[in-house]
Amino acid sequence: MASLAEYRQVSLFWFTFVILVASSVFANRFDVYKAITADYDKNVFRDQNFSGPVVVSIELTSFQLLHMDQIQETITFMTTIGMIWKDENLSWNASEFGGTSSVVIPYSLLWKPDITLTSGLSIDYITPDEQRYVNVQDDGTIQSTSYCLITNQCRMSVEDFPYDIQTCTITLEPWIYPTDQVDLVVGKKRWNLNTTIDDGYFKGNGEWTVVSFDKKLYYNTASNGQRYAAVDHTIKFRRQPIYYICVLVIPTFVTATICLFGLFVPAMNNGERVEKVNMGLATLLFMAVILGIVASEMPKTTTLPLLGFFVLVELILCTIGVIVSMLIMLAHQRASTRALIPPACLNTILLLKMKAIQKLEKTDGTTVDTKNVIRHGPVVVSVEMLYFNLLFMDQRQETITFTTTMEMIWKDENLSWNANEFGGTSSILIPSELLWKPDIIVPTGLSIDNITPDEQRYVSVLSDGTVRSISYCLITNECRLSIEAFPFDIQTCNITLESWMHPTDKIALVVGRKLRNLNATINDGDFWVLKEI
Repeated sequence: MASLAEYRQVSLFWFTFVILVASSVFANRFDVYKAITADYDKNVFRDQNFSGPVVVSIELTSFQLLHMDQIQETITFMTTIGMIWKDENLSWNASEFGGTSSVVIPYSLLWKPDITLTSGLSIDYITPDEQRYVNVQDDGTIQSTSYCLITNQCRMSVEDFPYDIQTCTITLEPWIYPTDQVDLVVGKKRWNLNTTIDDGYFKGNGEWTVVSFDKKLYYNTASNGQRYAAVDHTIKFRRQPIYYICVLVIPTFVTATICLFGLFVPAMNNGERVEKVNMGLATLLFMAVILGIVASEMPKTTTLPLLGFFVLVELILCTIGVIVSMLIMLAHQRASTRALIPPACLNTILLLKMKAIQKLEKTDGTTVDTKNVIRHGPVVVSVEMLYFNLLFMDQRQETITFTTTMEMIWKDENLSWNANEFGGTSSILIPSELLWKPDIIVPTGLSIDNITPDEQRYVSVLSDGTVRSISYCLITNECRLSIEAFPFDIQTCNITLESWMHPTDKIALVVGRKLRNLNATINDGDFWVLKEI
């Protein structure tokens, strides 16, 4: 029981001692607060009895990039501004106040140097003034820390986009006081140009990393001759280009490569040629959209970014590829459909190889065989289209497709006989493939298909050697369109028939009877046949 009583007495003693010490400390701090603020006016600059300017040490002790607006050329970031200065009006003798060497008092009660962010567009303090406190030492040294959200100007240099490094300057300086009243000094410096600063206090965002953070003190001279101090915090950011490489660079390169390879693969003269041109135009449209995306991300400066040059070069290459491909296909079409041989210089430029002899396809009434005739005059061939049915007019390809009945009449003396010797038989039907036929072709036609095969076609032969051949054909023919009056236009198409190999002293053509009755034609519903010449 005695030991328990002693324990209670000791505990009561130490508890009382702690209470007295704490009360003394709190009383001393309160006394200091009352003593230094009794005759203090925050609106008045320090007393003239103190010589020299107020020296303010200023530093950004943390930095967190939130957003970089490349079009507006601004950055938004969170930062901590630390300032240290000495105000002799707030000093006291610590020994007179129980050794109290520092107190914490409200920020709003003190005079503060008018440090202004002159490069900023806006500054918002996270903690209101009435909730902010400063630490005051017994010699009058004041330590202030402010956590704020700042939007600052940042001139962009986009020449190397998306591999660019941007430099932004944050300027802090007194607004009113010259250097003889308020002077600045720079806090500790950070130099790190080769590696990324990421120590938890200086951070970028997902797109940008901080690569250097430098501070510099300099002086400006106003028009009245007074000098003003200023501190520049220079921050360098490096862009992370992976997003733009995956979204813009690689798709642009792949699309341009496919376009260039696709334009120069072999193609036919009709449908695929249009598809290749459409592919080239679609690629050009895609490139234009990509270039627009790059332009929308960049400020409107006089320089074009590196990525913009890349897309522009790809756009020019695809444009050249489309033009060259169209020229090659145009030359090929002219050579294959009009029997025109391109000049040697064009063949060299377009890397074309022309065959020495081109074998022509057989068309209706055409043969490469020759026929010896008894008489020395030309074979007179009467040619006429007895029937015309328009199936389709391709206005893009400038062709018409129609069915027609082609009649040819000529005389072959080798097929004549005396009808009296054969019981008065004056005409017979024999297979078309057994006869010599004049080589009448349609040079304006792209294709001619006989509805009836050669082995099933017959011709009528009279006793005097007159041969009458009728062929039912499907023809695709050129038709140069004039669309000035569209949709009230009238189109004129020429269908030419001629001998391919024989001049007029061998084969002469005459026009058969003409059909003036328009009811003998059939229209396709979109176009009507007005006149046949």
